[in-house]
Amino acid sequence: MDDVVNLLADKDLSTVYSSEYWNSIEDEKKKHWWIDDNGELLIDFLNKSGLLDEYKSAESYIKQSKSSCLISVADLAAGTGWTSAFISRLPEVGVIHAIEISRHRLGELFEKTVKVLQGDPNKIKRYLGSFYDTKLGDATIDVVILSQAFHHSDEPHLLLAEVSRILKNGGKALLIGEHFIGWKTFLKRCVSVLVRERRFTISFFDLFPPDSASEGGDHYYRVSDYFLMAKKFGFNISMQKLKSKNVMYILTKK
Repeated sequence: MDDVVNLLADKDLSTVYSSEYWNSIEDEKKKHWWIDDNGELLIDFLNKSGLLDEYKSAESYIKQSKSSCLISVADLAAGTGWTSAFISRLPEVGVIHAIEISRHRLGELFEKTVKVLQGDPNKIKRYLGSFYDTKLGDATIDVVILSQAFHHSDEPHLLLAEVSRILKNGGKALLIGEHFIGWKTFLKRCVSVLVRERRFTISFFDLFPPDSASEGGDHYYRVSDYFLMAKKFGFNISMQKLKSKNVMYILTKK
C-alpha cells in the first residue's frame, strides 16, 4: 500500500469540522470497531449493526457500474478502511481513493483492517483530507461510497457539490449507514421530549438536533431531505430498504 498523501497541513486539518474528535486515538480505542489483532471486534460490529448487509447491497451497485476500464471508487470519510478493503477484493475495481480526516485511522489501523479483511492493498490510495475538497479530477470517479459518512457533514450541500464534480456522468454515489428515522422513532422522541422537557413539538429538527462536534457531529435528516438535496445538485435518487431495517440512498449523476 502506498504511503498516506497529506492533502491538509496540520493548521488546516484542525479547522475541519469535528476533526478533533476523529483524531483522538484514546477515544477510538473505546469504540466497538477498534481493530484488534484478528479483527473479531470489527466483524462482530459490522454484523450486529447491519452494516455488513448494507455494504453487500452497495457492492451490487459497484459491480454493475458501467466503465470503459476498471472501476474507480472514491471512499469518502473512509475511516479505518473496512469498506475500502472489501471493495478492493472486487475484480471489477481498479483503484480506490480513500479520503479521511483521521491520521491514526489512515495509518496502522487502516493497514491492519485491509490485512484482516484480505483486501488488496495495491488498489488502495490513502489521502489525509476533507471530503469537501478531495483534490480528485473532474469526472474521474465511477462510484462514490459514503459509509456512515454523509450525516457527519455540517455542509451537506458542499459535499454533494464535490461528489457531483468528481463523478462521471452516469456515476453513482452510495450512501449507507445513514440514520433512518421512521414514524415509530419520531413518536418515541416526541413522547421523550414531552416527559423530560415538559414541552410538545412535532418539529423534526427540534426533536433531532445535530450532535456536537465533540461527539462526532452526527446530523439527522428526513427521507425527503435526502431527496431534496440530491435533486438540487442534479442527481437522480432512489432509496432501497435493507435487511437491517435501514435504507440505502443511490444517487446517479445525470
